[in-house]
Amino acid sequence: RGLHAMALGDSGTRPIFAPRRATAPARSKYSEHVEPSRLLTVLVTASASPLNPSTAILRELILSLTHLQLPQGNLVLLSHDGPRLKRDAHAHNASAPYSWPLLAKSMAAQEFPSKYLQYLGDVQRLIPEFEACTHLTIRLLQRATNGHLAGNLAFALAYVRTPYMLKVEHDHLFTHQLDMIA
Repeated sequence: RGLHAMALGDSGTRPIFAPRRATAPARSKYSEHVEPSRLLTVLVTASASPLNPSTAILRELILSLTHLQLPQGNLVLLSHDGPRLKRDAHAHNASAPYSWPLLAKSMAAQEFPSKYLQYLGDVQRLIPEFEACTHLTIRLLQRATNGHLAGNLAFALAYVRTPYMLKVEHDHLFTHQLDMIA
């Protein structure tokens, strides 16, 4: 079976961007004239946990990203792993753009835990608030199947378009100032 995955956009009415091709250009070809917000993608990995639907930990992490002194508009990907599902629960069109209500309905039909769906909906609704507080561009990615950390990371890496990437766990906070772009 192939990997089934989906990405959620900010409004859900249009795809954010498609995964990059396997033949992406070499990363060493970037010049020093690249816009600072296009140098680094922050990749936050998370998965279903007993703490869902609380967004408190993720909220603290997002706010702690201000310690990194990232440029305005810098991309942050919140990549959430899929929960463990029954073997036959993976039949859906993973390439179609989803609106949150359609995705929630589709996932519920596939027996996604209701608390996890509630958590993902809460995260999606909080993104405008997160962006206003941090001045970063934040996108929610949702893997349709459980891939554990390695699968979730491989899924999210397909959406990274910058020469550098910072991988962060959803429950590890930044506490000191650090200029990531300097």
